[in-house]
Amino acid sequence: MNTKLIEYIENIVCLERKKYEQQKILNDFQKKINQYSDIPYEKEDTVKKSGQLLGEYFDSFEAAGWVFVTGIKLIVACMIGILIFEILGSKTWANIMNIIANIIFFGGIALILIFLIIVPILNKFDGISRDNERKEENKKIKEYNKNIEIKYNNVVQRYRSEYKEVKKSYDSTVACLNRYYDLNIIYPKYRNFALMSSMLDYFKAGICTELTGHEGAYRILEDDIRFRRIEYKMDIIIKKLDEIKEMQGCLYSQIAEANRNVYRLENNINTSVKKILNNQSYQNEQLSSISYNSNSQSQDIKFIRDMELYRFLSRR
Repeated sequence: MNTKLIEYIENIVCLERKKYEQQKILNDFQKKINQYSDIPYEKEDTVKKSGQLLGEYFDSFEAAGWVFVTGIKLIVACMIGILIFEILGSKTWANIMNIIANIIFFGGIALILIFLIIVPILNKFDGISRDNERKEENKKIKEYNKNIEIKYNNVVQRYRSEYKEVKKSYDSTVACLNRYYDLNIIYPKYRNFALMSSMLDYFKAGICTELTGHEGAYRILEDDIRFRRIEYKMDIIIKKLDEIKEMQGCLYSQIAEANRNVYRLENNINTSVKKILNNQSYQNEQLSSISYNSNSQSQDIKFIRDMELYRFLSRR
């Protein structure tokens, strides 16, 4: 068994996993940056308040007009009643109708004066009171908006700092992976996460010992792709992750490990974000991605050092 070739492929698979993992982290961070850049401001009430003693849609002048028109109708009705009772010779009912007419007349005048003079004055004071309440509420809204803006901006700054750190690891990983591929041991056609993982499965299972030839890894890959025994497009693989476990065990375990690493890092950052949103102390906390970067860069250094051991491998 060509142990150096297997080690070489193992390193590439690890680098491909790191690339996938770090790209996923960066994508998730960018979504968070976009999410917290959209600050949920509360809207202030900019409409000046007026008095509403008669209700929101009832105007005092309209009320006075209604009293006037209704009063005229009732007085006319009373005058007709008085005239009828006078003709019929019923002095008592005529006097009663006369009293009613006077009550309606003077009562109507009183109501009209109330609606035209007293109600507008009371409405003025009611409007001032309601508008002062509006201004006080707007002060609270402004304070809330200021606080939420500070919190969200701090969260965005945190994610941007984390993004910047992980981007360093991602660039380092991609550069290291490209240097491995530049050794030209693997045909360009097969240089991706899924196919390299399947290739490693073949070598570790003893299905093949070489890259080329009738029983080589390339031939087996082509057959598995042709007969749809394996998937090689990542978007499809992610959707069918549980289905590939049997035929693409290495890829499945690598993606599972990447997802665990992503979860751990993002969970640590989420804890810091909650502190920011809850006004808890967080300023002295180290970026979660610094520790992540340290481990990633240590691996890259080892991969680059080991790479010199694989230069003798010819493209098979």
